[in-house]
Amino acid sequence: MSNECEVSSFLGFIKNEFGEGPWITLYKNLNKEDKSGDGALFSCLAPVDITESAMGNYGWDLGLGDGGPSIVTSGRNQVWYESETSDFFPLIIHRQFHGLRDSYNEISQELIRYLNLFHDSKESKYVVDDDNGNEIVVINYSREEIKIRKRFLNAFMSAKQMDLLLYFENTMHFQNDSTRPDDDVYEPNLTYTQYSGPSYSPGYNSFVRICGKKLYRCLPRTQNNYEVMSLNKQFESFVIKGDEFDNFSFSCDPDGLANYFGKNPDAPHYLTPVFFQRLYCKSIIMLLLNMKSMIAMSLKKVFGDCALIIITMIMCASF
Repeated sequence: MSNECEVSSFLGFIKNEFGEGPWITLYKNLNKEDKSGDGALFSCLAPVDITESAMGNYGWDLGLGDGGPSIVTSGRNQVWYESETSDFFPLIIHRQFHGLRDSYNEISQELIRYLNLFHDSKESKYVVDDDNGNEIVVINYSREEIKIRKRFLNAFMSAKQMDLLLYFENTMHFQNDSTRPDDDVYEPNLTYTQYSGPSYSPGYNSFVRICGKKLYRCLPRTQNNYEVMSLNKQFESFVIKGDEFDNFSFSCDPDGLANYFGKNPDAPHYLTPVFFQRLYCKSIIMLLLNMKSMIAMSLKKVFGDCALIIITMIMCASF
């Protein structure tokens, strides 16, 4: 790939792909084994009242590993503890141990706990189960890259009322001379600088560096936005009056029904009776009978003759 094509390709990725689509890259190592490139993609959340000023420059507002707890001193006698030493909220925390142990990345525990994610360490992912018991992969991670589903990150951003800043820095090294004019871009949702110079990587003559950030605004703090699983819920509609030819149906979504406290006064009450066709009722009764028989047989296998009383109670229970 030519110098110009590589630079244009990365800019195209930043403008058209980074942060778009159903998955968002929170961190990615851009270092190449042949030393022809180095850099990273990174991310954090920013309070909405400082986002505009943050987009006024292309520098990263939070570095890898920044923003953690620390002792703060001022003057001779003023010493205090702060759990967060930055206004920017790190989604990924880079842990390093001065070369004595391998460094690694942690995902914000506040994010994981808010979304109630289960850590599947064997598969390197964080998951959540929907109301039907289906597993949803929310975060995929490796040593080199961490991605999250946008819908779940949007829910966390809505709850915290913080905007998303996606950082990028990529230095591309070339064997020929790739000196080019400096270029600074300042747009409402994209800010970056591009400049070149002599390469510091052995075997290469020049470099081009692109460094900046993208902005994604948080959604309003409404239930549909901060409760991501509510977006997946689907509610059946049931006949509440009429007959099989002329009837009126209404959704069983509890948020749309009336209650004893004045909620949705023009909607049916949440205790309104519903009606089924006789054929469906027979099918349900047969299904329940079969289930009771299976449970009774299972109890007898486990408890033997001692289960006679339990089995009798199950078979005689009313519907």
